[in-house]
Amino acid sequence: MQEDMYFVIRNHAIMLDETGTPVICDVNEDGTIDWESFDLIDWLDLLPDEYQLYKSCVDFLQQNSIHLMYVK
Repeated sequence: MQEDMYFVIRNHAIMLDETGTPVICDVNEDGTIDWESFDLIDWLDLLPDEYQLYKSCVDFLQQNSIHLMYVK
C-alpha cells in the first residue's frame, strides 16, 4: 500500500485506495496502521454522527488527493 493522506477517527484510518474508493483500516496501539484490516467503509452501519464525520473526511480526501492512472 502506498502512503497517502488519511484521517484517524476512533482508532480507524480513513483513506482512499488506489482507485479512489473510500476504505478503512484499524490503527494499532502504537499508532501504526494495520493494513491487513483493510476494508470498504460500511456506510449503512454508521450512526448519523459517524456517517457525517466519515463523509466529511472522504469528501476532503477526494478533493485533495491526486491519483495517477495509467492508460494504455
